[in-house]
Amino acid sequence: MMIRDTVEDVIDGGPGLWLLLVLMICMPVLLFFMIQVALEEQAEWEKFKVEHQCKIVGRMSGDVFNTVGVTGNGQVAIGIGTTSSKTGYACDDGVTYWR
Repeated sequence: MMIRDTVEDVIDGGPGLWLLLVLMICMPVLLFFMIQVALEEQAEWEKFKVEHQCKIVGRMSGDVFNTVGVTGNGQVAIGIGTTSSKTGYACDDGVTYWR
């Protein structure tokens, strides 16, 4: 389906309108749940860190990297990505955790 057809459907109240409405409802709900999961995971880590007397033992700064590849139809694909900064924690269970 072409973008032009979708825009015309939305204007005319066609199936594109329903898709737009579903996305407008689902995306904020999905975003809300993703944030909640991240907050719960962070709270669990903070609790674990205290219980296991974790101490900071190192830091790694994030990085930016470039990629080059070939797509399935033979075209060159160029990309860019990032890695986040991390902190190393040595805990009393003998494991070093990087977060």
